[in-house]
Amino acid sequence: MLINCIIVEDEPLAMLRLKEYIQKVPFLNLLSAFDNALEAIEFLGTNHTDLIFLDIQMDGFSGIQLLESIG
Repeated sequence: MLINCIIVEDEPLAMLRLKEYIQKVPFLNLLSAFDNALEAIEFLGTNHTDLIFLDIQMDGFSGIQLLESIG
């Protein structure tokens, strides 16, 4: 069983590290990575995602606000 996931992270190095770790886990399927919450919300509206690796403190729209907006 694959777990479809996305990354929402505005720090380039942190995003790179997450991508590397996800690639090492055979049951994780990285669908996409976003450097801002608004693009992630748009993606989540049309794509089934099981897991979100989410940065809480981002400029502009925070990770907490993203969670609240998707319910």
